[in-house]
Amino acid sequence: QITIQTDLETAIKLRELKETALKEIEEKINEKKTLENEKSKSSILLNEKNQQISNHTTTLSSLKQQIQEASTIQFSEEEYNSLDERIQFQQNKEDEIQKQYLETITKINTLNSKIQEAEQLKTKISNLSNCPTCLQNVSEEYKNNILTNANNEITQSQKTIQTLSIQKDKFQEIIEQTKKAKEEFKKTKTNLELLKIKLQALKEKQERIQEIEQQKQILEADTQRLKKHIETLNQ
Repeated sequence: QITIQTDLETAIKLRELKETALKEIEEKINEKKTLENEKSKSSILLNEKNQQISNHTTTLSSLKQQIQEASTIQFSEEEYNSLDERIQFQQNKEDEIQKQYLETITKINTLNSKIQEAEQLKTKISNLSNCPTCLQNVSEEYKNNILTNANNEITQSQKTIQTLSIQKDKFQEIIEQTKKAKEEFKKTKTNLELLKIKLQALKEKQERIQEIEQQKQILEADTQRLKKHIETLNQ
């Protein structure tokens, strides 16, 4: 009976030893799994950060190249500010000449009307025999005086029209030149505005470079820590 009791105790102790050993093995397996998981996560995170560093390096190279290409931009704030005055000057000049041009056309039209009226008067007088009011005979001398005055008026009007036509053509030429100059100034202003935008973008790119370089430094420091952490896990 004592022997049976001893054997039972021994069996219990052996069972406890086996259970303890099994538990230790399970703990080591779990530790190994945890370690492998930690290594895997750290490796994935390291790869992601390395990819981010690579992307930042590419972006920095592109931005620096763009800045290098834009470094030759020449922009004059003084010239840019003076363009509005130049454009307005040409506009005022165009408006004034346009006014004179229209006034000249009006004068030419008025003179052409006078010539037409004088021609009508000549035709009427030439065909006139008796005065329509007093019914008396109209003398040739009277008719000749009226025709002479009408012809003089026509001749003088034609000469004035010739002079005014020359002025009109000159005004038109000046208007075209003024419009061309105004458009050139506007074009120059547009080009300078584009340069101003490019310079502003250049400043933003320089600020962006600083931000990316700072981010890259942080990422590089993170990768060094992750590498050390992975080395520690491998030991």
